[in-house]
Amino acid sequence: MTAYSHQKDAQPQTASITNGYWFYFEVDGHNVAVFCSAISGQETVFVDDEIVSNFRNLLKMDARHTFQIDGVEYKIIIRTEKLLTGQISCTLRKGFQILGEQKKGLVQKFPFKTLFFTLLFLFLAGYGAGNLLFHIVQGFKELYLAGNDFGQTVYHFVQTLKG
Repeated sequence: MTAYSHQKDAQPQTASITNGYWFYFEVDGHNVAVFCSAISGQETVFVDDEIVSNFRNLLKMDARHTFQIDGVEYKIIIRTEKLLTGQISCTLRKGFQILGEQKKGLVQKFPFKTLFFTLLFLFLAGYGAGNLLFHIVQGFKELYLAGNDFGQTVYHFVQTLKG
């Protein structure tokens, strides 16, 4: 296993896209740290600064990391709780017993007003692009049905756009 040194105090308490998610647990005098990258999907579990589990999770909404401390099996379960806000929960289990759980999100509060205006903007942009495409296709169709060949159709269409 590869050694990796990190300091709990140096990591931010909240998650961010650049710093990712850091979760910390203490088990029988051992420090367990879990890192999840918000960019690459890389998930790494450390026990006393030693990597015990490491893989990339890009498609699944949850992941399980199994490792041992002093011959006892533990599991870290990382689950995406809210995709819109980037909230992730990290649960430490010993058998069926939950020893600890933490939740962190990229967006702490996602106001309804922001969501409403974002969706409104996307709706209007989609409507405008669809309407523009409809009129372009309709113009080509009318010129084509009038018996013009493609070169004349494009020429007439450009002339109508110029005014």
